[in-house]
Amino acid sequence: MAKWTADPKTCFVNPYNFVRLSSGPVARASTDEGGRLCGRISCTLRTRTPLGMPDAGSKQEGSPEFWPFFRANYGERGEQLAIPGSEIRGVIRSAFEALDNACLSVNNDNILSSRHPIARKPGLLAFENGAWVLYAAFCSPTKQIGCNATKDVPLHTCLETFLRKEGCDSITAYRKLLLKKGKLRKEEALRVWPTLLGNGLQLFVFEKPFDEQDSLTVSGLEEAVAAYEENLSIYEKNNPDNEMFYEDVRPKRDGSYTPLFYEEVSKGGSKLVYLSPAQISRSVYHNTVSDLLGDHARCTDPDQACEGCRLFGLVGPAGARASKLRFTDAVITHEGITERRILKELASPKPSAVEFYTKRPRHPCQALVWTYDYMVTEYDPKSGNPTRELLVGSDSVRLRGRKFYLHCRKGDDEILSSCSQESKALVGKAAERTIKTELLRSGSEFCFDVYFEGITREQLDKLVWTLCIGENSLDGAQMHKIGCGKPLGLGSVKVRVDSVVTRSFVDGSYAVQDVPVEDCLSTNHFNQDEAFQDFMVITNFELAKGFDVSYPKGDDGKGGPNSRASHQWFAGNKTMGPGGGGALQPSIGRVLPMLPEKAANGWMLLLPELSIAKPKGKK
Repeated sequence: MAKWTADPKTCFVNPYNFVRLSSGPVARASTDEGGRLCGRISCTLRTRTPLGMPDAGSKQEGSPEFWPFFRANYGERGEQLAIPGSEIRGVIRSAFEALDNACLSVNNDNILSSRHPIARKPGLLAFENGAWVLYAAFCSPTKQIGCNATKDVPLHTCLETFLRKEGCDSITAYRKLLLKKGKLRKEEALRVWPTLLGNGLQLFVFEKPFDEQDSLTVSGLEEAVAAYEENLSIYEKNNPDNEMFYEDVRPKRDGSYTPLFYEEVSKGGSKLVYLSPAQISRSVYHNTVSDLLGDHARCTDPDQACEGCRLFGLVGPAGARASKLRFTDAVITHEGITERRILKELASPKPSAVEFYTKRPRHPCQALVWTYDYMVTEYDPKSGNPTRELLVGSDSVRLRGRKFYLHCRKGDDEILSSCSQESKALVGKAAERTIKTELLRSGSEFCFDVYFEGITREQLDKLVWTLCIGENSLDGAQMHKIGCGKPLGLGSVKVRVDSVVTRSFVDGSYAVQDVPVEDCLSTNHFNQDEAFQDFMVITNFELAKGFDVSYPKGDDGKGGPNSRASHQWFAGNKTMGPGGGGALQPSIGRVLPMLPEKAANGWMLLLPELSIAKPKGKK
């Protein structure tokens, strides 16, 4: 078997890392004592790397959609390049939450799932006497359904043609026909899959053994079935063209058997089960993001809200709380230089990469691989079966924290070149997954205002400090990231607070007062703990000086279109851990390095490129 190796000469810094969650609890309250300040903060924003702010797209046949840089009409000034106030608001809120040990207000996908290569066992699920039961089963192929190799026939058409010849309109009807003919027993169910090789389908029979009539004893089977339904929805969303293959794996409450695969994990007296539609497949976990965040889960009660939610507002099941802040659009102050580029394709965040998103469980022994619910501590040397152990209570898996993107300290031309791709390489679905957009070169300046109402002086100071990250100069190193293409090096911006004005009614008169910006920055009200230090490191533009900031680099040595894709690094890393590793016995080698204590130690974040060494004599 080919062996993955690390190349210490070709290293990279992953584009994102995490600000640790503060160890102290999130402070929640109903009101802000003395919150009566109203006024305006005026700011200047300067781009330090190219910036992408795509507006609504317009479809162009045969090429990627074109998304122009956001523009708005500002009366006498006419149409201007701008950054929407909502974009700035989101960036500043995330920064404030990290600095102030607030909740994680944004949690759009609370479900955690991942695909892993450890094989599951075949089973039969049924709804009997008002409850779900699960039986162990045998699974064996029974019939090959061929397709016309001379034509590009969709697999669902192939199956429909086969069923029509048998006088049926579904797999369920075909099963009933086989039962009637005596070719199938009541304890057997059918599944259909595309063949691994060739153009066709394979029919399988799931059979409950005669000597195992009792169902398996597991905890939370009702929840496991709900998670299984969610799992199928994920598969259908990711690959809607194969929707017809989910008909025979949907759980039914009519007493019939549903063929599927399962894995059991236990600890002490607890045993949980995970259901999936295939032997090597995706699992949806019992733990959710909110479960793992604990006290840092987003606020849901407006009467018990963290300072971030008291300032920026919240909407929860117990009601809503209005924001005390209003961000205007940031409007460009001069004519900007834009270039049209086709951005390299980026996938959505992948929390399934636990080696980056979580900490390796180490108690009572080090995990070879782990999920959000359990870990594997060893493999049986004879059978190869894994020893799984639930991660519960104090041993639960730990999230790394709040995700932020590192800056990429390169010149405009280098960034624009590395983040772009040629249109001639884009055909079919590849063109549909990419966009052409306008990128604004660095050095451009925008102005915007933040209006506040009913806040305290300490909240005002914190807000000003967050906007400029403690250093109020456009030449400073502490910067935010905004817009699209952050992993590609786009969107590093520096904010300077130009003025702070409060307004109030005094003795029946309207009074306006200038507050020196230096006074707002003279005291740092944030707790300068590990989380604070993490934030200061990850927002430091100098951190990646001289380093290659990119997604993981891996090469499977096959020379295919995806041989040097980012996922190859994760595949190789699962073979380099303490357990030896392998395709079906993964063992994670490297995890995402923690942020260094100082920005000058960026080398501590380096990871090596992984590749499969070519056999000697091969070109």
